[in-house]
Amino acid sequence: MRVAGLECVSAQRYDTCAVVGNGGINLQDDRNGEGIDAADAVFRFNDGPVAHFEKHVGHKTTFRLINNAWTRYVHEHGHSTGKFSQGSLVLFGNGAKKSLTALCGDHTNPVIFMDTKLAAASRGIYRKVFKRVAEVGAVAVSGRNQAPTGMEGIMFALSMCKQVRVYGFHVDTDSSVPYHYHDKVRGVTEAHSFNYQGLFLKIIAAARDDIVLCSPADISKTPSECVV
Repeated sequence: MRVAGLECVSAQRYDTCAVVGNGGINLQDDRNGEGIDAADAVFRFNDGPVAHFEKHVGHKTTFRLINNAWTRYVHEHGHSTGKFSQGSLVLFGNGAKKSLTALCGDHTNPVIFMDTKLAAASRGIYRKVFKRVAEVGAVAVSGRNQAPTGMEGIMFALSMCKQVRVYGFHVDTDSSVPYHYHDKVRGVTEAHSFNYQGLFLKIIAAARDDIVLCSPADISKTPSECVV
């Protein structure tokens, strides 16, 4: 990873981490906010807000991962106040790298650039698992099936945390749940396959003991460690 000044640093290790996606599934369970804030570190994405949604997504932010588009937005509009000023900004991708030096110059918190090898490995795992499940006909996918920011964020958290609790990702198919918890934007199915995302997360969670899926469609099945 790289921070302000482009100096290499060692990643801090955390016992428990909450990775909070922007999925509308967050609105299903108002117990999650306290569970998220109880984690040692909290990872958020792009423009996902906390104000007015604290019961569902908590209020603490340790890292905020922003994609190329949101990196440009923060660069052009500033980030001294509001959601982008909370916690460390984590940039990834060649497009975001172009704004790194400028953001480092006027951000009071650390600005981190994710190692391109980690970002590439995250996308590679996503594609490799898809190839395997597609070969056996386990999932039907249309579009580019591009890995979303959230998947890279989960892999980033797994590299830093002993246990990763994943909130706000649609792991069960339910068309009635909105795409985002904070706006009315519709998912771009041409870019992402949402049914595969859910299956991918279930496969990863079944294969590892350091990741817990905290946003099932049926909140009675929410793992106890996800809530307080």
